[in-house]
Amino acid sequence: MKYRNIKNGSVIDIPCILTDVDWKALEPSEPQSVEEPQENEAPSVEEPQEEAEPKKPQKKPAKKG
Repeated sequence: MKYRNIKNGSVIDIPCILTDVDWKALEPSEPQSVEEPQENEAPSVEEPQEEAEPKKPQKKPAKKG
């Protein structure tokens, strides 16, 4: 929706309705459809995978003999 500022002449285009005494609508307001998320769609959230670190062989203490 486009609005013009009556004080300085600036024009803005915003998706919402502006109700201010300093702004005049340049286009008639139209109701916008609200889309609701469908229940059967799974959210596409990827969980971070843990990387398995290779195990290092442990050194055994040397036997003194």
